[in-house]
Amino acid sequence: MVKTPQQNGLVERTYRYLLETPRQLRVHAGLPKYFRGECIPSATHIINQLPMANLKWQSPFELLFHSKSKLEKLSLLCCQA
Repeated sequence: MVKTPQQNGLVERTYRYLLETPRQLRVHAGLPKYFRGECIPSATHIINQLPMANLKWQSPFELLFHSKSKLEKLSLLCCQA
């Protein structure tokens, strides 16, 4: 909302986090810039597996599916699994 600058700061930080994570995945994997769109789903998947303080150290995946996520199934970007 426009009239609540406190919430705008949170939204701005979250938005920046959602943009920087795929960028860092792409840079770390050594991919050219045109692969940016391919990194966004991977970054979203990783973010949804991470525990969050505001969710009492549970991940969004745990809250949605009522089970622990299987982190051993994560693989490196650009890695054939």
